This record gives sequence, C-alpha cells and structure tokens, in this order.
Amino acid sequence: MNCNDLYEGEYKNGNPTYYVDKGCRILFTGHLEEYFKGKLSRECDIVNGIMEGIEKIYYDFEDCLEMYREVKENRNNGLSIEYYKNGQIMNIATAIDEYYIIDFYSYTEQGKQQEIWVLEEGEQWQHHCYYYTEDGKIRETWKRADIGLIAMNYAANKERMV
Repeated sequence: MNCNDLYEGEYKNGNPTYYVDKGCRILFTGHLEEYFKGKLSRECDIVNGIMEGIEKIYYDFEDCLEMYREVKENRNNGLSIEYYKNGQIMNIATAIDEYYIIDFYSYTEQGKQQEIWVLEEGEQWQHHCYYYTEDGKIRETWKRADIGLIAMNYAANKERMV
C-alpha cells in the first residue's frame, strides 16, 4: 500500500506508527511502499502499525537499492547492507536494537575491504578493528574496550536477533 494512503500516528523508536483510518484507531498490517516523484524510494513490511521484517531503501531518481535491513519494532535488528550506486556493497553490519553493533564490514566502491569491526569475547568484551590499505594489507588494528554496555546487552539479548 502506498504510504500516502495511510495515516501516521505516534512515533516509536524514531519511526511513525501507521494507521488505516484518520482517527488513528485501526493499525495497518501489510506491505508499505513510499514513492518520491513517481519512483519507489522505500518499501517495508508493517505489522500492527510498525516496521517488522525487511526494509528496502532506494536511491532517489535511480533504480538501484541503497539499503537493505532487517527491522524489528521500527529498529534495525539483524543484518543491514548498504550499497553504492554502482551496485557494489558499501557496508555490511549486524546490530541488535539499532545501536548495538556486533560486527561491521566496509568496502570501497571497487569492492575492496576497507575496515572490519568484530565484537570479541574475552576477559573483556571489545571491538577488534582492522583497517586495510588499497592493496588489501592490514594497515592498522586496534581494540576498543569501552563498550561494556554494548557487550552486556549483546550477551543478554543474543536470542532477540532476527
């Protein structure tokens, strides 16, 4: 259904709740499509008024995918993939509840790996980050251990991932 045929109510996790009626009493469930100047700009699955499932965002004025992400309760929750306009993958990430990044992979427009962040378990949960040179060699690595809250939430909520 075109989002212009629905009504937006209260916001949950930064996104609107969609309703079928003007009084915002009947929650929408179905496939939502949003258009910009006649072109599909976004589509997603809506359950009981909020995004649940897959969301796809398209570049304006282009017929190519900009982002694919798994969504739960209006939040990025699971796999997220961003694309360059040429179709190459820009970033791949796995997240829980939008903000808890488990791993992140970044690529150049030519498809070469630029950066990796991986959450590792050890004495202390930490992100181990790898940065690459143009020829694919590791140029720098470092560990970031100031993410105790993220790690604790990850450990406690593994089963909540989509």
